[in-house]
Amino acid sequence: MTRLRICSVAVFILKCFEIPFFFLILVKPEMVVASRPDPISITEGETVQLNCTAYSNPSPAYRWIGPHNATVGNDSVLTIHVADFQHIGQYVCVASNDEGSATIKFNVDVRWDILPLIAGLSALGLVAGIFIGGSVFCSYYKKMALVLRLSFLLVCLLHMLYGLSERCGDPECVVGQLPKINPSRIVLQYGTPFSVNCSYCNNSHCYDNVQWEMPLGSDTLLSVLDNGVRTPIKQRTVPNATEWGMAPQCSMQVGRLVCCTPLDFTLYKLPENVSISFVNHLGPLLEGRQYTLQCRVEKVAPVQNLTVTFYRGDTMLDSVQSSMSSVKTPVTEMFTVSINSSREDNGVQYRCKTELNLGQQGPQNTTEGPHAAELTTTVYFKPEMVVASRPDPISITEGETVQLNCTAYSNPSPAYRWIGPHNATVGNDSVLTIHVADFQHIGQYVCVASNDEGSATIKFNVDVRWDILPLIAGLSALGLVAGIFIGGSIVYTQRDWAVVGGDVKEEVKLVCCLHLNPWKAELIFFLIQARSWSTSKSYLEQL
Repeated sequence: MTRLRICSVAVFILKCFEIPFFFLILVKPEMVVASRPDPISITEGETVQLNCTAYSNPSPAYRWIGPHNATVGNDSVLTIHVADFQHIGQYVCVASNDEGSATIKFNVDVRWDILPLIAGLSALGLVAGIFIGGSVFCSYYKKMALVLRLSFLLVCLLHMLYGLSERCGDPECVVGQLPKINPSRIVLQYGTPFSVNCSYCNNSHCYDNVQWEMPLGSDTLLSVLDNGVRTPIKQRTVPNATEWGMAPQCSMQVGRLVCCTPLDFTLYKLPENVSISFVNHLGPLLEGRQYTLQCRVEKVAPVQNLTVTFYRGDTMLDSVQSSMSSVKTPVTEMFTVSINSSREDNGVQYRCKTELNLGQQGPQNTTEGPHAAELTTTVYFKPEMVVASRPDPISITEGETVQLNCTAYSNPSPAYRWIGPHNATVGNDSVLTIHVADFQHIGQYVCVASNDEGSATIKFNVDVRWDILPLIAGLSALGLVAGIFIGGSIVYTQRDWAVVGGDVKEEVKLVCCLHLNPWKAELIFFLIQARSWSTSKSYLEQL
C-alpha cells in the first residue's frame, strides 16, 4: 500500500508539470494455461503436448521436471512423442524470473491401445464359438468331440501366433528374408535432403514389392544390374528432412510374415545459441567463494549425444553430458560445473564448448554455428604486500633522503595510509619519501593498504645516525695545525767551550729534540751528527 501511494504521488507530480513519463513494471510469472483434464489420459503410441506458457516481465525461463525428478525440457511447451508407460507420472513446470516464479503440474496417464486386443479377443471368441458349437453337435460322438476340442484349441493357438507374427521384425524372419537398405545408417542435419534405397532378393529372385514406411518423401522404382542379376530397388527421396522422431523402415510381405529392416536414422540440429554465465550471480566474484558456472545450450538435438566441456583458459575443468536419454526433438538444457574463486582467476577466461557425438557421419566441423561461449571473470580480493625484503631497522645518515615502499596488489586497487612515529598521518601514497632526514624522523612508520575486501599492514623502523664526516674533517684539520705548530721543534741544547788547535771553540751538544713527528726529530739528529762543529753550530743557529 505504501509503494502504491508513493507511485500515485509521483504520477500526480509528473502530470502537474506535464512531464512525459513511462513506467517499466516488473511482474513475476503468471500462468495463462487454459483449463485442462486431470489426469491427462493418452493412448500408448500417441503424441501429447503439455503447455506451461506464463506471462511476466521480464520473460520467464522454463524448467520441466519429469516423473523421476529429472529435467526433461526448458521450453514453455513439452512434447511427448510416441508415449509409452515410462511417461506415466507427474510433470512439474516452473516458470521463473527475478521477480518470482509460478508452478503448474500435469498428471499424465498412458492407456493401452486396446484395439489389437479387441481384435484378438473377437477372433478368439469366433474360434471359441465354433469350438462350442462343434462340441454340442458332436455331443453324441464322445470320441469325435474330444478330437474336435483339441483341433479347435490348436487352431486357436495357431491363430494367436499368426496374429502376433503379423508385425515388422518378427522373430521368424531370418536374415535372408530381410530387405536390404543402402546406406544402412544416415546421420542428417535438420532440413537437408537425403535418398535411401531398399531391395529384397531371395534364392536369386528379386522382388519389387518392398515398401517404405516413412512419413516424408516419394518413392522411385529403380532397376540396377548387380552381378548379372537385375535388382529392382525402391528409392525413397526426401527433399527436406523435418520430421522429428522419424523411424524409417523398409518392409516386405513374405508369406504370412511382414519382414522389415529399420534404417539407422539420426536427425540432428546444431545449437541455435550457446551462452555462459554464473548461476544467480552478476558482477565481480569474491575471493574464496564457490560459484556455479552454467552453460546454456539452446535448441539442440539429439541432446543425449551432446557433450559440453568447460575450460579455464586452456585447462579443461570437466565434461558434462545430458541427463535426457530418449529425447529426439530440439531442447534447451543447462550444463553446470562448480568452481572456487581465487585471486589467480582475475582476468581469466572461462569457456564452454559443445560437441555432438554422432560418429564419423556426424558433424565434424565443430566451428559451424554457435558452438562455444566465453566469459572473462573479475575477482575482488583484499590487498597483499609485494614489498621485497628490507633491513630492520632502516639506518640512514642525518641529511639523507629515504623512500619507504608499501606497494600492495589487490582488486580493486587499495587506498594507502601512513602513520608516523607520533601516530600522525604522514602520507597517502604507496611510497613515503623522507627528505633531509634528522633525529625527529626516528621511529616506527606503519603503512595500511585497504579496500572493501580487507587490508594489509607493514611496519618500518627508521634510525637516523649523526654525520661524523665533518667532525673527522675538523679534527684532522686541527691536528694538522697543531702538528705544524709543534713541528717547529723544541730544541734544548747545552753549550760548552773547548780549546781546539789553540783556538777556543764553542761546543754544542744536542740534549733533547722534542717534536711530534719522530721522523723529523731523527732527521735533525742525523744532520747534527753529520756536520762539523762549526757547521752544526751554524745549523743549530739556523734552527
